[in-house]
Amino acid sequence: MQAVSEAMIAPTPLDFERMQTICRRLPPFPPLASQLIGLFARPDADLEDAVTLIRSDAVFSGELLRLANSAEFTSYEVFEDVARAVIYLGFERVQSAIRRITYARLMQDSFSHPFVAQIHRNNMATAFLCERLMSAHGAKGESGEFCAYSLGLYLKIGALVLLRGYPRDYPRFLNTRVRNEEELLANERALFGFCHVDVSSHLVRHWEFPEGFQALVAQHVEPADVSLPLTLGNAARLAARMAGALGYSFQKTLTFEPVESQIAFLPDCEGGDFPTSAGEWKSQIDLHLEALSVSE
Repeated sequence: MQAVSEAMIAPTPLDFERMQTICRRLPPFPPLASQLIGLFARPDADLEDAVTLIRSDAVFSGELLRLANSAEFTSYEVFEDVARAVIYLGFERVQSAIRRITYARLMQDSFSHPFVAQIHRNNMATAFLCERLMSAHGAKGESGEFCAYSLGLYLKIGALVLLRGYPRDYPRFLNTRVRNEEELLANERALFGFCHVDVSSHLVRHWEFPEGFQALVAQHVEPADVSLPLTLGNAARLAARMAGALGYSFQKTLTFEPVESQIAFLPDCEGGDFPTSAGEWKSQIDLHLEALSVSE
């Protein structure tokens, strides 16, 4: 592998064919998830059709029920039937649940490598932060914060593809010193023909995720627009940078603006439980990771 140098920061054309070849090394996208995403893309989508498909996979049904009965929802009902859970969740939350369950399956099928756990921790931390930001300052009580969590999971999933494609060279690259994310992405492209954001964007497009979701994945490395109210796109950009500042980045030499500075433009949260310091954020994220048994 080439040595990384500042000369590599010049723009590099995307090697699309090579990227597609490497993407095929990721475990196949679950057929049921593809069917459900295709169903929800239709203007005449029907919840009954979704229920029929979900019931065809006992494991998927169980995972959906677990999510519907989790503490993330304020329902007083305990769901034991998929149909009731789907009706309660609604179209948007069921689609978000599909993406979350699919991500979990992709991680379960992933190969064993220390960097897999580091990338996974980054994705989970970003998802948690994105959800909390939207819950506190964006889509209170709506499906927005739930969608935000699933969005956060996929922002950096391309790093897993680079790791699978280059199990020796990519970890070596991640251990080199780079100053910022712009330099990281430019050097990835120079060395491999594409960066992890290129891959993430390609995957969510190939898997036919909604166009809005695709756009947010592609744009999450752009600077956040500090104009309020906080949009889902801004939440994704901010969450990705906050995760890095809190130490969850899988590239440990990147430098980020302190979390306190990153959230300084946000309005005060009336709920009283919105963290304002790096220590508070890290404590909440670690508890979340521990609850989901995410380890190094």
